[in-house]
Amino acid sequence: MVKLRPTYSLSDIQVQMTALDMMNLTVSARSGIRAAGMAQADALSVVQGLTAGCFYKSMPCLTYRMQ
Repeated sequence: MVKLRPTYSLSDIQVQMTALDMMNLTVSARSGIRAAGMAQADALSVVQGLTAGCFYKSMPCLTYRMQ
């Protein structure tokens, strides 16, 4: 099921992630950052550089599909 609206506001996420100590990352996210050969500062730059045009669809999360 493809949604027409994003699940989360990109601007809200970017406001919450303005500094390294404000990055609330899961263990999986930290592992993925390292696996990509990036530092957390690199990941922060990527998040800050995202625009709505970087996304083409929004998929429901797994818990949503299971209900």
